[in-house]
Amino acid sequence: ARADTFTEEDDRVLTELARQAGLAFHNSQLDSALHTTQDALRKQADELRESRARVVASGDAERRRVERNLHDGAQQHLVALAINLRLTRDIVAEDPEGAGEMLGQLAEDVQTTIKELRELAHGIYPPLLADNGLGDALRAAAAEVEEEHGVPVEVVTVGDHDLDEPHRALVAAAREALTNAVRHSGSDEPIALYVEVAGGRTEVFVRDRGRGFDPGQVPADRRGVRESIVGRMARHGGRAAVHSTPGQGTEVELVLDD
Repeated sequence: ARADTFTEEDDRVLTELARQAGLAFHNSQLDSALHTTQDALRKQADELRESRARVVASGDAERRRVERNLHDGAQQHLVALAINLRLTRDIVAEDPEGAGEMLGQLAEDVQTTIKELRELAHGIYPPLLADNGLGDALRAAAAEVEEEHGVPVEVVTVGDHDLDEPHRALVAAAREALTNAVRHSGSDEPIALYVEVAGGRTEVFVRDRGRGFDPGQVPADRRGVRESIVGRMARHGGRAAVHSTPGQGTEVELVLDD
């Protein structure tokens, strides 16, 4: 009560000081938010560059795989077939029985080459894509894995989708995940393939009941397949994730939004 009161000039100066201080604090908050936003944008840009690099590397690895398989597999068999056909032609008059045996072997070699080319083609353009839907294509992929490896695949589909280019990639990625599960799970139990199409999203889950592994320490024999699946999905705006626990199996999750 005994304090001196502010004059009108004091009030005016204090009010102006408060306004200037408030503006300074506000600018400081804006500056801090700007820096935070810039840091977030830099992080997103770095992640985008890394993602693009992974996609490019995955595409290069896939091309090298196709080239290697063509050169070391089908091409070598075709060259051998051509040589053996010429040998058979040369001996057919002198040794008909031997020529017949060679022709029988050639027939088996042709079947082997056809099988290799079919397996190679599955990674590029899965079957039943032209006229059938996603469900039929995935069921066909599962049936082929069963036939080739003798491990049953239990397929459950909810909904369906036309096979545009992204969903073709999804089928190829699912087949790769199935084959990988057969080769590395260490289990003869059925592999589960679950498909759900709803709300503009397609989700595919490939689950095995095998040995599993620590995702933080991906085995060397799984890195290439994992990168191939992730890259294949990323090229079409999709996502892929691998979930696994030692001793409890592995799940590959594939997600594609329309």
